[in-house]
Amino acid sequence: MRIALLCAMVTCVRAARPCDTAPLQGTTACDVNAAITDRADYIVSQLQLDEKLVLFANTAGGVPRLNLPAWQWWSEALHGVGQSPGVQFTNPTPAATSFPQVITTAASYNKTLWGTIGSTISTEARAMNNVGHAGLTFWAPNINLIRDPRWGRGHETPGR
Repeated sequence: MRIALLCAMVTCVRAARPCDTAPLQGTTACDVNAAITDRADYIVSQLQLDEKLVLFANTAGGVPRLNLPAWQWWSEALHGVGQSPGVQFTNPTPAATSFPQVITTAASYNKTLWGTIGSTISTEARAMNNVGHAGLTFWAPNINLIRDPRWGRGHETPGR
């Protein structure tokens, strides 16, 4: 949660960046030279209990007192940036590249292909974020091996 809060704080494009205004401007949370854990710890220490509670759902409510905007952190990228609550496919970003299921990519045994797919997804996600059509948190390809086929979603993993 700490890292997600920090990401929302420094990358938001739909509102003024919290680090550009009080009360966070000039604090450890906004010090780009500070360790990421120190920055995250600082922002969490500033949150009151009720403010923390609104941040636990994927439709995080935001914290107006700290100028932290509401944030939708459920964006799908299982095989490319996909339609999900945090993504809007409208002009100027009406579509994104769609890749095969992860299990078929694994069958290629091509390490370079994995890197190319990841790079493409991240570039398209950043472009969508730049125009306010997506956040920067994506549920991306699952790289874990399937341990129990009863899970029922083995096609979303590279296999065994």
